[in-house]
Amino acid sequence: MDTLPQNQPLPSNYIIQLQVDTSASHGPFDIYFFNQAGSRPGWDRCQIDPAAGTWQFDEMKDGATNTLHPGALQKGPMHGIVTINIQIQGSSSYTLFTNGLQEGGAADGNYINGGFGLGVESGSQVSVKNVAIYALS
Repeated sequence: MDTLPQNQPLPSNYIIQLQVDTSASHGPFDIYFFNQAGSRPGWDRCQIDPAAGTWQFDEMKDGATNTLHPGALQKGPMHGIVTINIQIQGSSSYTLFTNGLQEGGAADGNYINGGFGLGVESGSQVSVKNVAIYALS
């Protein structure tokens, strides 16, 4: 997704919120933000593995993927319906929350805009609902 309804750009400070049904999901999935198109694409993302109870923020720039910050979910593997929030502040601060619990974050600053998207790793399946983007004031 490159724009909001009525062709408005994503705000500078925002929250991505979604719910994952872990009983209908398996394997890691990705939440992309600052997704850059073009001849030299790049992105920042948060990858979550519900069964392993892990997360990490990554960036891809000039064809290479770098892990910015990995972590373990504080409550371990996810069970049931889990609400995930990623708070993006400006171009350099990202924070992950699961069910309202702050898990951790990362900083990058290579990208200052771009689209939003979801992805699954090879062999994974994810059941997502209630995807929303909220502007922060």
